[in-house]
Amino acid sequence: MRLLALLTFLTFTTTSYADCAFDQDVCEASCKLRFITNDAEKAGCISRCVAERTLCSAKIGAGKAKEFGEEALEESKSFIEGFTADQAKDLGKKAWENTKLFIGGMIDKPKDESTD
Repeated sequence: MRLLALLTFLTFTTTSYADCAFDQDVCEASCKLRFITNDAEKAGCISRCVAERTLCSAKIGAGKAKEFGEEALEESKSFIEGFTADQAKDLGKKAWENTKLFIGGMIDKPKDESTD
């Protein structure tokens, strides 16, 4: 009976555990003890535990994705700030010249050295 009271207390405390798997284990153990004689209620309770774990994992994943996105944004800002408009213009001109040379090389036929 003390174990049931402890598990129930742990399940319903407002303290949030960082480990979603541990929370699920505690929840399932509580379900098994509360509904020891009713398999249908036990299965429903365990399903709720699985859903809570899914939600817990999703929240943690979303938090990590947000952190990663913020870091990537900061890195992009510093790259863009270091890349001036003049540099972009020069880079564009060079790319255009190289493209014209490439296309010219594809179109122009090589001169036959024997006809010279």
